[in-house]
Amino acid sequence: MKKQVVRLALLHMMPKIGNSSYNRQQLRRALAVAAGHEAQIALTPEMIEYGQLFDCYREREKVPVYPSRYLCDLGEVAYKYNMYFIVGILEREEPTGNLYNAVACINSQGHLEGTYRKMYTTQKEENLSILSGNELATFTWTENQLGLMVGEDVYLAKLPILLREMGAQLILGVVSPGVEGMAKEWCLRSAETRLPFIVCGGNLQGSKKNISYGESLVIRLGQVQYAFKSLEPTVFILDIELNTNNIELVVTTSLAMK
Repeated sequence: MKKQVVRLALLHMMPKIGNSSYNRQQLRRALAVAAGHEAQIALTPEMIEYGQLFDCYREREKVPVYPSRYLCDLGEVAYKYNMYFIVGILEREEPTGNLYNAVACINSQGHLEGTYRKMYTTQKEENLSILSGNELATFTWTENQLGLMVGEDVYLAKLPILLREMGAQLILGVVSPGVEGMAKEWCLRSAETRLPFIVCGGNLQGSKKNISYGESLVIRLGQVQYAFKSLEPTVFILDIELNTNNIELVVTTSLAMK
C-alpha cells in the first residue's frame, strides 16, 4: 500500500488579547514558516485573531460579519502557499448577527469551504451571547476524512463517535485557554473511538492577561504520544501517515516575534 503522508503545522502563537492587528501579523509570520517547511495543512489555536474571549459585551460588537476581509486575505495566502488552513475565529452570521466560536476551513485554492461552530459553549461564552453550533464537520484530504472539534467540545462524548461514523480517521482539535485540565478528556475520547487526536493551542492565560505559553498534544489509542509546550511563538511540523496513523515530529521552529 502506498503511503499517504500529510505534513501538518501546529501554530503555537502568543496572541495579545484584543490586539487583532498584532495577532494577524503573527499568524502570517507563522504561516510563512510553515510554508518554508512544506506544510500542507496549518492548524491554529482557538479564537486566534482575538487571543481570548472579550472582557465585556461591548467588544463583541466589533467582530465583523463572516466572511471578513481578514479571512479573504488568508485565502490569498493559502493559495500562495498551496496550503489548507484551519483557523480559529469568532464568526458573525449574516443576516442574524449571531456570534459563534468557530474554525474556518480555507482550502489550498484559497476558497472558504465553511466553518465548524463549537457545540459546547462555556458560561462566559453564553454571557457574551455566543451561541453553540449544531452541525458536525469533517473535511477531506486526499480521500481521507479528518474531523474537527473546538475546546470544551471534548466534554461531549458522543461527538467524536459521530465523527468516526461519518468516516473521520483523525480528529483535529483547537483549544484555548489550554489543554491543561482537559488532557484526560482528550485521551478518553481517543480511547473510546480508537482514533488519533491532535490538539493544538493550549494558550494559558497568565495573571496579567498575557498568554504565557502554548501546549499541544498528539494522542493515539488514549495515550499521549507527544506533548508540545512552548514559552515563545513556535511552529511544530508533524508528518502524519494517514493509512497507518503513524505520527512523527519533523522539526520545531521558533518565531522571533516581539
